[in-house]
Amino acid sequence: MQTPVYEEFRKSWTAYVKSFIFFIILVILTVYLVQNSQNISKFTLSLSEKTGFMWINEWCKFALVVILLLLFLKLILNVLYIRSFKLYTDKSGVWLYSGIFPWSKGSSGIKWQDIEDASYYTGFVSWLCRSWTVQVTHRFTKSSSIYQNNMAKGQRVVEHINELHKHFFVGNSDEINYN
Repeated sequence: MQTPVYEEFRKSWTAYVKSFIFFIILVILTVYLVQNSQNISKFTLSLSEKTGFMWINEWCKFALVVILLLLFLKLILNVLYIRSFKLYTDKSGVWLYSGIFPWSKGSSGIKWQDIEDASYYTGFVSWLCRSWTVQVTHRFTKSSSIYQNNMAKGQRVVEHINELHKHFFVGNSDEINYN
């Protein structure tokens, strides 16, 4: 049986749940504010009449729109950032790539000779959602370990990494497919 060296794994659907809950709360807040815009307008209008600053009413409406747009932009950036995560293996080792902006894109990883082992954490929720926390431990420095939650196919990730580590570290690389 030949094992492919290059394989990549991505985040599970559960990684997006927090962002979508945030989106739902944002939509509910927007609907509430639109429905109660007359009350808000009355409050800001009375505040502007009391203080003599008539621009407060318009400024508050503008600030509400800007805040909602920024929150929506944050949602989009969160989804793109989660989508950018890619855990992959190659001839050199195991690597984690992430980033959406050119100045934040990059990868870090562990070479095959420096890997202690790969493991995943199970539980009822991870079993139910098919989303695991994967850890690839560095032999010498624990701070250089790869630790990622919400990984799809977490069991397969760990099996793949440990199998390749065994082949590269023990020296049985004749069965490895170098594609």
